[in-house]
Amino acid sequence: MKGSEGTSSADSSESKGSRKKGASMQSGQSDIQRGADDLGASAGDGGEARTRKFESRAEAVGGEVDEARDRLLHMGEAVRSDANALAQSLGNAAQEVGTYIQQQLQERPYQTLGVAAGIGYILGGGLTLRVTSLLLGTGGRMLASMALREVMSPVTDS
Repeated sequence: MKGSEGTSSADSSESKGSRKKGASMQSGQSDIQRGADDLGASAGDGGEARTRKFESRAEAVGGEVDEARDRLLHMGEAVRSDANALAQSLGNAAQEVGTYIQQQLQERPYQTLGVAAGIGYILGGGLTLRVTSLLLGTGGRMLASMALREVMSPVTDS
């Protein structure tokens, strides 16, 4: 008996699912029929008016698309022109920097070497604390020695 009760409840749930599917299929078919009826009704004079309305709207949208394309092309040309001017300016600036560095290298070779080493040190992320302390200590003593010589040279010359 238990087995037959289980199957009867399963059969009833299956039949409920079948009824739901059938109802939704009927609903879908009625929606399709209504759409077909609407289409048939618009096939008369109303359909021609709609067609003309859509065609005029398509022409208006086409004109807007053409205007947008023309504006986009104009903007693209302006951007290209500005980019070329920027590239030329950067090229000139790089050439001027190169000339300045060569001039400084000829006039002050040790100072230029020190600046280049400092820039490399900074860009390289520095060294360990011990090496940095050693370099700063040595550089500081050399700077103090040079400054002391500059201060003392007028005294010894007199």
